[in-house]
Amino acid sequence: STETTGVSVSSLADTAGNTYTYISRIDSGSQNVEMWYAKNITGHASNVVTATLSASATWRNIVVLQYSGCDTTSPYDVSATGSGLNVTSQSTGSAVTTAANEVIVAGYKEWLSGTFTAGTNFTARNNTGYLWTEERIVSSAGSYNSTASMLAGNNYVSVHATFKAAPPISVSGTAYQNNETTALITTAYNVALRVNGGTASTTTTSTVDGTFSFASVTASAGATITIYLYGSSDTTAGTYTGNVVTITDGSTNITGVSLFDDHVVLRADNGATAITILDLLDYEN
Repeated sequence: STETTGVSVSSLADTAGNTYTYISRIDSGSQNVEMWYAKNITGHASNVVTATLSASATWRNIVVLQYSGCDTTSPYDVSATGSGLNVTSQSTGSAVTTAANEVIVAGYKEWLSGTFTAGTNFTARNNTGYLWTEERIVSSAGSYNSTASMLAGNNYVSVHATFKAAPPISVSGTAYQNNETTALITTAYNVALRVNGGTASTTTTSTVDGTFSFASVTASAGATITIYLYGSSDTTAGTYTGNVVTITDGSTNITGVSLFDDHVVLRADNGATAITILDLLDYEN
């Protein structure tokens, strides 16, 4: 945001090499605010984002927020803007989301520095004195706006955008005896799946060919997925024990998982060249 009439962001770039796309902008007098986003970003411990403006400007502000778990291919959904003069409350217009499980990110540029209180169900993320942001996660599609309160008698411009969660992936494979060739058949054996050591999802193997599948697995890029055979409960050993540990990219279905009795199998389904010791912490029942 700036406080110079007609000045806009020409481009955004960062030291991690991510590509930024313009979403929306609103102007009111000399005040303006606009929003950009980058998808499927490359993480960077000390990433520096640089905005190039169309001309010199006063009161320049930039806020960078990062979210995990978003759709890596097409995260942006809808946006809305708003403005007000000499008010104590602020909002954006409404936008109708097209998917469940989205994060709403809103930015407010204020004329006077002062207090800012995030709206109902929103969480404030930062305070630069003049440029504020807030967020909200919604679990169903619908019409949403963002709201906030501020210093009495203030002017503002605002913009919000919504971003879709990554769609669930499927995980499938075959369970084998410890000779690595004979499928576990005749009996339906229990198989569990955990994401980052969380609550187990469970299924059973086919009695015909030993195959198994999990249809809807929600996991962010870089999450650890552990698949294992178990006994009477997902925390007890059964007749056969075997584990597979992999890292997911959060968007690609994982197929061809070979679950061998008495084996721990390491995979990397996110294109990584190696799995780390920390990734193995969840594998032991």
